[in-house]
Order: sequence, then C-alpha cells, then structure tokens
Amino acid sequence: MLPAQVVASLCRVRDAEEGTEQWKHWCMWLDTTDLKQKLPDPLHLVSLLPQDVSRRPTIDELLEDLAAVDLAHLDSIVIAGEGEPTLRPSVLTELVRRIKEISTLTVRLTTNGLIDSECVDKLAACGVDAISVALMSSRSDQYSELMEPLLPQSIHISPHELVCNFIAAAIQAGLQVEVTGVDRPDVDKEQTQALANQLGVRDTIRWRTHFP
Repeated sequence: MLPAQVVASLCRVRDAEEGTEQWKHWCMWLDTTDLKQKLPDPLHLVSLLPQDVSRRPTIDELLEDLAAVDLAHLDSIVIAGEGEPTLRPSVLTELVRRIKEISTLTVRLTTNGLIDSECVDKLAACGVDAISVALMSSRSDQYSELMEPLLPQSIHISPHELVCNFIAAAIQAGLQVEVTGVDRPDVDKEQTQALANQLGVRDTIRWRTHFP
C-alpha cells in the first residue's frame, strides 16, 4: 500500500509511456483522497514486453526533456522510473553516451541489479558513474519474497546471488555504489549491512520508509 499521490504519479507515468488514458480518471480521484492504495498490476508481464528500441520513452524524447532543464542547477542526472532501465540495454547505454556528450554531470542508474554482472563493464564504458541497487535483505529466501523477481530460464543462480554478484562487479569496475532497502521490521538491517560491506560497499545502506 502506498500514498494515493504516489500511486497516481506512477499510473500517470504508465499512461504517458503507453500513450493511453487508462488511469486518467482514477488518478483524478486519487488526487482527492488520503487513503493508501495498492499499485495496480502492470499492463503486461515483463517477460512479454517487446525489447525493440521503438518503445517509449525514446532517447530523443528523454533528451528533449533534459534540454528543457537548466543543467547548471543539477548535481546529477538519475536514470530511474517505475520500470527497470536495464530491460532496454541498448537504449540505456546509448542514452547515457549521448548525455555525456552534452554534460559533465554525474549519471546515476537506479536498478534492481538483476542482470548479468558482465553487463557492468558496458554500463561503465558508456558513462554511468554511480548506481543505486535494491539489496533488500541478507537472506535469499526473504529477498525473493519481497522482490518477487521474474528471471529468464537461462539464469541458473538465485536472484539474490545475481544481485550480489552485480554489486560486487560494479564496485570492481570503479562505479560508486549505493545500496537501498525497505525499513521493514522483519528485515535484519545489521546482517544486510554486513553483507553489503562484504560485497565492497563502504556507505551505510539507505533504508526507505516501509508502507505496510
């Protein structure tokens, strides 16, 4: 359950990316209530989404949005959203490369880290400076329970091991790594911090508010 205004914002993003008005009227109602809401299921399963570069937002659309901003007032550029940026790897790397052509700002990627650690070198090569990764828990079973990851059959390790490998590879590649989690009473924060440190993370985990 999330604050109504948060759900409304995320659903408006869905409409913008899909070119629909499916959530328009519901969002108008959400703007008038303080009652927490459950984010509705995505329009499609991740495994069924087309991987072609024609999906929105396009690189040109994102760069147009960036051109309308005074970069002098920014500390960094963050690539994030309701979805997972690494699901469109070619778009992601090209976008970062083109951002670096027009700006010297730090580019930070927010990701679930559920990708092959070999992809880290491509992220570093295109210009990603820092990443924020959701580690969530020190326990593999609890991580799967909280994240409900959907991995391709070609991956033969647990989702938790996959994200841990990604974090370690990112640090080895010289990227600045931030680890995040949800401040739930059932998550052992000390053990999760210890795991992050073992993987090479120096900073304290950024714990986000839990909305039960």
